[in-house]
Amino acid sequence: TPHTPGEDIEKAPKRPHADLALMILRLVEHAQQERTVWMGLRADRLAKYRGWTAREQKNFPWVGASNQHVPILAADSLRVKAGLFNAVMGIRPVMTPKTLRRELREKGERANHLIDHQVFSESDGERRIGQFIDSGVDDGTAFAETYWARREATVTRSDIYLGPPEDSDWAVVMPQFLTDVVFGGQEAKSLERHGEAGRRWTAIFPPADATKDEPTEVEVKIADKDDTRIEVTRTWTAITYDGPVFLPTLLEDIVAPMRSENLQPVTEDNPNGSPWVARLSRIRVDEIRRGNESGFYDLLTEEDLDGIAGTSGPRVPTDLQEGEQELLKRQADTQAGLEPFPGQDESREWVTLVKWFGPTDLDKDGLDEEAVAWVIQESGTLCRLRALTDVHPGLPVRRPLEEWRYIEVPGQLYGIGVLELGEGLHDFIHIMLNQTVDYGAITNLPAGTYRASSGLKPETLRLSPGEFIPVDTPGQDLVPITWPSRDQSFGLNMVGFGLQMLDRLIQIG
Repeated sequence: TPHTPGEDIEKAPKRPHADLALMILRLVEHAQQERTVWMGLRADRLAKYRGWTAREQKNFPWVGASNQHVPILAADSLRVKAGLFNAVMGIRPVMTPKTLRRELREKGERANHLIDHQVFSESDGERRIGQFIDSGVDDGTAFAETYWARREATVTRSDIYLGPPEDSDWAVVMPQFLTDVVFGGQEAKSLERHGEAGRRWTAIFPPADATKDEPTEVEVKIADKDDTRIEVTRTWTAITYDGPVFLPTLLEDIVAPMRSENLQPVTEDNPNGSPWVARLSRIRVDEIRRGNESGFYDLLTEEDLDGIAGTSGPRVPTDLQEGEQELLKRQADTQAGLEPFPGQDESREWVTLVKWFGPTDLDKDGLDEEAVAWVIQESGTLCRLRALTDVHPGLPVRRPLEEWRYIEVPGQLYGIGVLELGEGLHDFIHIMLNQTVDYGAITNLPAGTYRASSGLKPETLRLSPGEFIPVDTPGQDLVPITWPSRDQSFGLNMVGFGLQMLDRLIQIG
């Protein structure tokens, strides 16, 4: 980094873990403040898109004036989304490898089908691609996490079988019965009996991949179902998912500093990258404890776990906890008629996990390396710190984050979406339509004047069709205001002109 003359360029001092966690939270808070106004404008555009502004009562030019919702932003947005989604889903498989040698064509076709299966079958690609397109079209920028996930879970299965003869010694016949019937002929590496009755066993099976998997331990319990049948219950730890993940992320949950053109590290070939990126998510305190017991969150102590539990809150943050970044979520909940009211049992179970990608000095040599840090926002606790290539291996070094912009803006992370493109014309059409409706209301039931010395009470009169008002001299005591004649076609023509201009704008490929 260029330095000024006389600047001390000695090695940076060592930063303990606590200082790193606080630095990360300060960076995230500062970047959130930088985009506060932009987030407010984004919330206003979404309010026009969903018609929330039409629910407000206007007080100009009079109370209750026309405030119609014209769903032109919604129509154009849906049209663009449908076109993009059909363009993607109309071609299956979406991605096709290009083989450079003829003898590799068969391998290329297998990879082709594998990628299609991983995206659409394992990762629910149809729904997630739709979410990704929705965010990019409406907000101008869509974000997604792309990483390899491996998830384990405890599985329990109970099955009913025809048991061995009554006079059989279970300790003798059950090993062969378990192998042939229960395990489907799969030989166990070892089978250990617990107790003399032969009703509890532990089977150990070799791993499918010895380089990365541990042997599978299966606990077996046997109970009598009736005179001839038995119930066999097996419990083991299984890999429930092992593959790539494409996870669209809400825009407000991705935080990066200004003037970042993409989410990748700043390098010579990517000078406009992002110095750091943070991914925010709500996570249960129980998951933090599980991660600590498994060794994933290896920097936590018992005091840290108690501190995290003491700062936890409900899954949906309350008004005291949320800031400007929650503006859009809070507005969407309110307009939809939803109000967070957590139950007593879950009111203190959730915290905000900040997954931070950025440079830090891992080996204490005075030079920063790309790293990944997991920090609890409420307590300022660092849970885990690893090199980026240790968590997400690969060359070139890349963060597992992707973005797509509807219209790119050079030097900025946030692009231009359909809602921002059509906002000006939407406001124009909205104003012209309301003026036309208001003029129709005035001409249908115009205002008027009456003589102060007449017998009418000094109050505002609101007349209905067919209603008669008793006055002494009708031509003088009560006189309606005559509005100049106006052709309503002007307003309707202006509305049509606005729609025509908006259609021309959206139809540009």
